[in-house]
Amino acid sequence: MKNYIGEKCPYCGKTFTENDDIVVCPDCGTPHHRSCYREHGSCANTGSHNSEFRWNPQMKKETAESIVCPECGCKNTAGSRFCANCGCPLQDNKTEKTEQRPDFSRNGFGFRTVQLPLNSAVDGIPVKDWLVYLGQASMGYVFSFMKQDKTGRKIGFSLPCLVSPFLYFVYYGSAKFALLSLLLAFICRLPTFLYYFVESAPSLIGISVNTLITLADIGSYLFLAYSVIIAVKSKWIIRKEAAKKIRSIRRECTNEEEYSETLQKKSCPSLASKVILIGMILVCLISVLSL
Repeated sequence: MKNYIGEKCPYCGKTFTENDDIVVCPDCGTPHHRSCYREHGSCANTGSHNSEFRWNPQMKKETAESIVCPECGCKNTAGSRFCANCGCPLQDNKTEKTEQRPDFSRNGFGFRTVQLPLNSAVDGIPVKDWLVYLGQASMGYVFSFMKQDKTGRKIGFSLPCLVSPFLYFVYYGSAKFALLSLLLAFICRLPTFLYYFVESAPSLIGISVNTLITLADIGSYLFLAYSVIIAVKSKWIIRKEAAKKIRSIRRECTNEEEYSETLQKKSCPSLASKVILIGMILVCLISVLSL
């Protein structure tokens, strides 16, 4: 493994030293820290395995010679005049006036929109796969993931998660955090439920009405605090949970066509979220009809 000393791990970005435990991808030869490879479950260049891609030390030099866009931070090949992501000039505005700069599209509010570079990857997963799996809000999530890589901060706020953590994680197929949110909601709101819906609860459980009211207030504040914290970290959590599922789908599929079909089939919203939504609609209809 001495040949890899001085190169960088594609996941953590740290330079390999003589004391590092290094493993090499059997498909493309990309070196990783063993711990990084185990944590992510696959090669950082998995998205390129279907091509003739092979890792080589020259890639480090090519990366160093790339031009970083001053506006969006995207890396471009040496000699590029405009950023492939946002169209910003890369040659200190020395581009000839006769050469056209890529057009920007604008949405209905007049804000400039930028196309995602579909040939790039996040956590070794091609951007196009993220867009398929995450569904309608996928573009905003991928931009958030790229910002996380750029800043090194494991945060990403989501308003739907703040409103209902349980439904949010069910929507994105994260059973672990959905169950955690449901359990905390039940525990924190149990005093409120007992106070409003069970008239004889205070005498049955041996707690005074004032104490029950205090516990209900404390529970509400605790769940609010949990909702704020989890909402701030929500996009980072979804990134990790979704990455595991996408890699799992990749490992289970034997060819690209099967992978694309399975990825589309298992994309968000999850089946559980659809069932819950239909159930809520049915309950509302029954309630209205019974009035």
